[in-house]
Amino acid sequence: MTSTDLPDHDAFSVRSALEQGVSPERLRTTRVPAPFPGVRSFAAPRRGADLSPGQRHLAHLELCRAYSQRMAPAQFFSHLSAAHLLNAPLPARLCWDEVHVGVRPPNRAPRVAGVVGHRLTGLVGDPILIEGLAVVSPADMWCQLGPSLTIDELVAVGDHLVRERGASGRWRHERIPGLCSLDDLAGALGSSRHLGAGKLRAALPQIRGGSESPKETELRLAFVRAGLPEPVLNHELRDRRGRFIARLDLAYPAYRAAFEYDGRQHATDAGQFAKDVDRIHAITRLGWSHDRFLAHHLQAGAAVAVDRARERLIAAGWRP
Repeated sequence: MTSTDLPDHDAFSVRSALEQGVSPERLRTTRVPAPFPGVRSFAAPRRGADLSPGQRHLAHLELCRAYSQRMAPAQFFSHLSAAHLLNAPLPARLCWDEVHVGVRPPNRAPRVAGVVGHRLTGLVGDPILIEGLAVVSPADMWCQLGPSLTIDELVAVGDHLVRERGASGRWRHERIPGLCSLDDLAGALGSSRHLGAGKLRAALPQIRGGSESPKETELRLAFVRAGLPEPVLNHELRDRRGRFIARLDLAYPAYRAAFEYDGRQHATDAGQFAKDVDRIHAITRLGWSHDRFLAHHLQAGAAVAVDRARERLIAAGWRP
């Protein structure tokens, strides 16, 4: 590297650039954003920018990658930053342009512009590595979200953490364990005092391991709170020969009734829409009813979805 070359990766520390031969003048005169003192990043977003929820998530990940260039060995990402790195579903209202970094005593929490530092006690797990970045354990992260999220949002994050991941295609029968277990969440909650403990305690018994999206969680909670039976989550439907037909978001096998949430991509992707039509035909050929819900069906407490599900179950023989 010469004095006029800059590192060719997205983020780098000023110290590393100087050690590799970049001149101080080159660093001063080149307009590379400095998201944190001593760090330069070609990919770092501008703080305060008006971004969509998806863009906010990606922007926060870039900020984490940038801060990692100056991260001390005892530090790890925590709270909302850990949630982003674990791909947890987060509401759009939360601040996206501050990075949360934790340490254990006796280390001191960082005090850097753009960083919220935390000195954390009572952690039950050791930090894990995600793409080379140190992140607080998933169970500890869930507890740290208590002050920031509602009960239902905590349930959705919990569902995300404990659900098994499944492979696709010919490997679909293989299951990958969740990021943590319900016991892990309970252990972290009981290990010490937490802000928002009341919400965490209310959310914990409502977490289930089968929900694969926050909208599925929202639909399930609406059904159960309206007095409907608890559905089986992501039920594998097979024909008489045992051949796999479909995985159903919310199913009532005793009543042969299936309910699913369709995201926007199903309405805009012609190929996916054609596959869905064939899939629904295969489901109904086996004597199952099938109802799909869109975003507007989940408004006002999902009243439309609940009413439709209740009618469908009663018609199939269920009695309130």
